Amino acid sequence: MRKSVRVAVGSRKLVAIMFTDVVGFTSATRRNESLALELLREQETIVAKVGIRTGKNVRVTRRS
Repeated sequence: MRKSVRVAVGSRKLVAIMFTDVVGFTSATRRNESLALELLREQETIVAKVGIRTGKNVRVTRRS
């Protein structure tokens, strides 16, 4: 049985969630950790630029 949830009018927000993956990151880390981390920072910079360009808030979280 589902519980109903009351939401005040005007309090809902449309959000988008984007998941990205760096193919081969684990093996790249084994070969050269500092370069792999530099590539990861570059990927995060690109994602952040998309947010700036579109005027949207971007939050980056990493999975361990």
